[in-house]
Amino acid sequence: MRGSVKGILAALVLVVLALLFWQLIEQFHQTQERQRQRSLEYSIQLSDRMSLNMALKAQIAMNLLDEAQSSGGRLEQPTALASLRTALPALRSAARLNPTGDIVGDSAEASRDGEFLRQAMKKAQGHPYFYTGTEDVKQIYILIRQGGGVSGDYWALRMAPDALKDLASQPAQDFQHIWRLEQRKTQRVLLREPAPSNEADSGLSDTVLLQPLSNSDWQLRGLFDTYKARSELLAPLIGKCLIGLLLSILPLIALMSLRKRQRQMLQSRRRYRDIFEGAGVAICVMDMSGLQEQLEALEVRTDEDFELLLKSQPASLKRLLQQLRINELNEVALGLLEIEHSEQAWQPLIEGESRSRPGIGVQVIQAVLAGLPRLELEICLTRASGQDQHLWLVMRLPESRSDFDAVILSIGDITSRKQIELSLLDRESFWSDVVRTVPDHLYVQDVLSQRVIYSNRHFGYTLGYSKSELRAMGEFFWEILLHPDDARSYQDMRLRQRHHGHNELLQCVLRFRDRENNWRCFDVREQALAWDAENLVTRIIGIAKDITEQVASSQSLRDSEQRYRMLAESISDVIFSTDGQLAVNYVSPSVERALGYSAEWILQNGWSAVIANPQQVIGFDALISRIGKVLHKPQELARLREEVTTRMFLFDCLRADGRKIPVELRVVLVWDENGNFEGIFGVGRDISQQRRAEKDLRMAATVFEHSTSAILITDPAGYIVQANEAFTRVSGYEVAQVLDQLPGMLTVESEQENHLRYILKQLNGQGTWEGEIRLKRRNGEHYPAWVGITAVLDDEGDLASYVCFFSDISERKASEDRIHRLAYYDALTHLPNRT
Repeated sequence: MRGSVKGILAALVLVVLALLFWQLIEQFHQTQERQRQRSLEYSIQLSDRMSLNMALKAQIAMNLLDEAQSSGGRLEQPTALASLRTALPALRSAARLNPTGDIVGDSAEASRDGEFLRQAMKKAQGHPYFYTGTEDVKQIYILIRQGGGVSGDYWALRMAPDALKDLASQPAQDFQHIWRLEQRKTQRVLLREPAPSNEADSGLSDTVLLQPLSNSDWQLRGLFDTYKARSELLAPLIGKCLIGLLLSILPLIALMSLRKRQRQMLQSRRRYRDIFEGAGVAICVMDMSGLQEQLEALEVRTDEDFELLLKSQPASLKRLLQQLRINELNEVALGLLEIEHSEQAWQPLIEGESRSRPGIGVQVIQAVLAGLPRLELEICLTRASGQDQHLWLVMRLPESRSDFDAVILSIGDITSRKQIELSLLDRESFWSDVVRTVPDHLYVQDVLSQRVIYSNRHFGYTLGYSKSELRAMGEFFWEILLHPDDARSYQDMRLRQRHHGHNELLQCVLRFRDRENNWRCFDVREQALAWDAENLVTRIIGIAKDITEQVASSQSLRDSEQRYRMLAESISDVIFSTDGQLAVNYVSPSVERALGYSAEWILQNGWSAVIANPQQVIGFDALISRIGKVLHKPQELARLREEVTTRMFLFDCLRADGRKIPVELRVVLVWDENGNFEGIFGVGRDISQQRRAEKDLRMAATVFEHSTSAILITDPAGYIVQANEAFTRVSGYEVAQVLDQLPGMLTVESEQENHLRYILKQLNGQGTWEGEIRLKRRNGEHYPAWVGITAVLDDEGDLASYVCFFSDISERKASEDRIHRLAYYDALTHLPNRT
């Protein structure tokens, strides 16, 4: 105890000495900073004073020069500058400059600074006065604008360098300040502070101010010699430090004695450290001495009091947890927790990383309140890599309250074991979810009792029955709902499987009646699952899949396939298809009626055997070749799908009897829902009748266009839909003028109603009429015409159109009249010669 007190006193003395040294050093820096500030303030004051002196000197010179000029004095006269020399003792000469800087008048007899004055004049433009000097600082110039400033002329005063000293005159100071008057551009020194004769410039001065002087090309640089200031202040500082060192000898002696005792303590601690670090177990030493006092202060004596405290004062938990201090961790614990020092272990172990991952602080407090001698618990931490770390903590709580300052906490890493446990749980949960979410019915059945041990979903619910209905049907409800036709076959298969030891896979399709009295089909598969000691099957596993929709779809597909096959076999067109490799895989039986060859013969010999002219199928062969080249190129196939939709080819084929028939082939590329090429679908049609019909139509069109009689065609309502060129010659109407018009526009109005009524009666009765009608041309001329009208019927016997032809018989009527006149009248007298 005495050694500790002495050590504390010695440490206090050293602290006081350290504070004293710190105070001396701080005072040294403050004094140096004050001197630097004084230099700055002096430089600012000197800059202001020089600016004022320059302005004052310039104003005095301007007044005296203007006064001398107004009195008629000339610069060349010796007495002209007398008063000016009195005010400016450093004046050498004066000159008068025009606005361009040329010398107009000069008091000096031979001056050689004309070029310099012109350059200075450019700088002085816009200033009432301007100070400058030569590079060698042998002469100072003051350029002063003449009074009024109207003419733009300036006075130029040549001054000796001593004029600068008058500008920088200052009262005496108790501290030697350093400054420089420099040219602004070249930084050449014009004037500096008067230095004592026994001091030399150290060259280590720092610039504290750089102030340009107005109306000049000069600047004032304020300097501070840090080295000189330190040299002046260092000697007193060293003296004070030596005194402090002398006073520190006594504490050093006390510390040496303490060092000896500490060495003994370190040896004991080293032995403890070897045991602490070499145990191979993560060990933590905790100080819980303040926990009991804090609990008593909060009047917490039982676990119930602690829970009430947490509810009423949640913030008090933080104070209690702070009493659980971690003093020391061995290297194994530091490596296990991935930390560098013991302070980092309090947050994850005691308080916890988050609410979802609390520490052991609350459990330790509850164990202390309960008086437990031992506490074991598990916590989960998060490693720096983001992985979970599971730790098993064991704490031995001492019986004596005085021993709570060193409580041992051992830490074990159970991450691997925990990961194995979690992996097993995850795997079990995974397979449980898999089995539960399988869309089919999965069940396990006992062979002897025929009872279902496990099922992922109730089979009765799938069929739509309620719990009460299933309860009424009993445990073996599925036997009641099974289709009678399937029950016997299912029992036979079960019996056969039992004879074979359930080693064979049982597969069948069973029908069950749902609540709507509909039969639903299930694909049932059963296999042996477990065997007893005598190698007899005790349990079987089965899967029942609802295939009602698939069965219906398959039946619908078969029906559709049958209908399409019947359609392909019944039509006269020849249908064929290929697979994805362009090999022909189907030819309709109608090929035998069309070409005389069987479908099997075409599949064996190909279409090339029935082509009459190979030149006609060049386009078809080119398409097949193009498709074959891009079969394994998806991008080219996609482009082909966009470019080729439906292609039509015309060529001649040879029938088995040697006759040649024309064939029209339409080809379509077939793609599946994913855009994959599946083959070619083609339809071939015998167009012999179509060719003959086209030939007849061409002949009819030729007759229609080149007939000498006018022909027009109307629809069933009587509106004109077509007319030939002869119609235009006879009637004078263009075809476009009579389209969608009634033929009544061509007849004479007085005869129209009677004739049309009679004609319609004949057409309705006989389907044709022919006779003479008086028509009129477009110009209004009436003429006789021989007209024939025929009603055209379609295949069903309905009226399709009317065809009307007529010709102008005016000449024939005139010939008949002439013959009649010659027969009954005299040619000369025109008198009747017959009675």
